[in-house]
Amino acid sequence: MLPSQYQKLEHRVSDTDSLTALGSGRDVIWGAAWHMYQDSPLFGWGLGMFQFLYRQYKPPLSFELAFFAHNDYLQFLLELGPIGLLIFIAFICVLLKRLLILIINLDSTPVSHKIESFIYLTVCIGLLLHTFFTFHLYQLTMQIMFAYYLGRSTRHFYLAQSIAIYKKNLQQENKLYFSLYRGFVTIVVLLMLCGGLSLYYLQQAEKSQNERQQLNYYWLAGLFFPPLEHYDALSALVLSKKLLDMPIGSSQHEEMAGLALKKINAAIDKVPLNARNYATKAGILQTMRADSTSVVEEYEHALTNTPFDFGIRYDYAHFLVATQQTSKALTVLWGAWGGVNARVYKDAIKFLKYQLELNTLYGNPEDNTLIEQQIQHLANLQKQAEYGVYVFKK
Repeated sequence: MLPSQYQKLEHRVSDTDSLTALGSGRDVIWGAAWHMYQDSPLFGWGLGMFQFLYRQYKPPLSFELAFFAHNDYLQFLLELGPIGLLIFIAFICVLLKRLLILIINLDSTPVSHKIESFIYLTVCIGLLLHTFFTFHLYQLTMQIMFAYYLGRSTRHFYLAQSIAIYKKNLQQENKLYFSLYRGFVTIVVLLMLCGGLSLYYLQQAEKSQNERQQLNYYWLAGLFFPPLEHYDALSALVLSKKLLDMPIGSSQHEEMAGLALKKINAAIDKVPLNARNYATKAGILQTMRADSTSVVEEYEHALTNTPFDFGIRYDYAHFLVATQQTSKALTVLWGAWGGVNARVYKDAIKFLKYQLELNTLYGNPEDNTLIEQQIQHLANLQKQAEYGVYVFKK
């Protein structure tokens, strides 16, 4: 590196360091957080997503490892969107209203409850003011303290307003009530027991590497909790793989395809929101040489439920290319951009390389630079970990 270039880089780093020293790094973190919000301004990225996405939004010369935005209001905005922030502000307005009531009526009786409620509320408001510059509401210890102070202030506030919190002198309940209560508790205990056994077998299935053993575990899980669709979904997937090795049009192929469709339809009926089941059904229909409209309909169902699943979009695009619908295939691939993914980087890079190939042949060549930059960015992230949470940034 030339001396002049080194001096420029050193100057930029020193500027960053001076800003960090001035704001304890908050200026860099807030800037990244604001850009993060701008990429998903309506509903936000989801609670707790800041720490995963920060690496993609921080300045290249910043070495700050931020797990929080150091401003809870800004973090609520980028994670929960304007609606989530407004709900939180409405909660604060309720506290301020209570504080105002106490200030106006502080000299009336009973004064002891009002003073204690006023003190606790003041501490809560102070914490909410200070959280403009830190992350109190994301710390368990501060959450516990805040909840305690808030609870105590609420109790004394309502006692001061002569509203009884706890009912006294409860009347003796009749035998019918106790019978209903015991029956309810019995049902809850049985449901918890069945749910626990079902969860145990689900975990055993996830650990198993053998498909037949997985099917057995899923069957047992469904036995204790019938709404589970895992057994039907895996059965359909196994059958769809076997269909690939059978001659199309044979009686055996038709019989097994019918059974696979029956299983996947049962899975969809149980859990209509599982996008993977629709993708499996689309694959079965393809092996049956079904009408392309039916296959497209299943893929569209899947993407309606899970819009940013690039694995489903990858398979869907291949089908569209095979049916000479290249323009729509590119649209499907671009639809994965802007959403949160939690997968291995290798699969994401494979998806983007396929998109780059199609875009070079049928799309706008000017977009290739953006796709190549995203591939390089994910390749850099892959050097640090095999798996991560990331976004195809538009």
